[in-house]
Parts: sequence; C-alpha cells; structure tokens
Amino acid sequence: VFSAMPLLIVFVAIQYIPESPRFYLITGQVEKAMEVLEEVAQQNGNHLPDGELKPLDDESMEPSPVEVMKIVLFHPSWQRLTMCLWSLWFANGFCYYGMVLMTTVLSYHN
Repeated sequence: VFSAMPLLIVFVAIQYIPESPRFYLITGQVEKAMEVLEEVAQQNGNHLPDGELKPLDDESMEPSPVEVMKIVLFHPSWQRLTMCLWSLWFANGFCYYGMVLMTTVLSYHN
C-alpha cells in the first residue's frame, strides 16, 4: 500500500501541472502557450517581453533525443561497438539473474 502512495500523489498533482508551452506550440495552440508563459512570468514576478509566438512546424524542430541516439548508435563507425556492448550487457544480466536464481538451489541441503 505504501509503495503505491507516490503514484497516487502523481495522479493528484498532474491535474495542477500545465502542459509545456512547447507542447502547445507543436500542437498549434498558440493562445494556450501564451497563457502558460504569462502565468509563469507572473509567478516569477516578471513580465513577458514584447513579441508573439508562432506555431512550430516540422522544419523548425530539432530531432528528439531518441532520434539523436539512434543516429549516433547506428552510425557505421559505431555499429560494431554498439552491438558488442549490447551483447556484453545482455550476457551480464543473463548471468547475474541466473546466479541469483541458482543461490536457492545451491544453498539447499538434503
């Protein structure tokens, strides 16, 4: 029961956390993005500078961190190292969990 408390706190708190202005700009909701920015500026005791927001289009967006990692990890000069490291981590995890599961069998006395 106690381990579920953080999840319940998140469910309650998420209702009061606004979406990011960037999300609103990507989805074309410029007015909502401006409202969030004004609210944050007011909470910080500042005013927004003059200017207007424009919706983000696909050309102006930078690649996401996941896309950058795919580009880096699967670049031809890194493919071999990436696959070797993945294999080592898989083998390490497989052996670790195998040993953990075997400890009960090894410690069992007839």
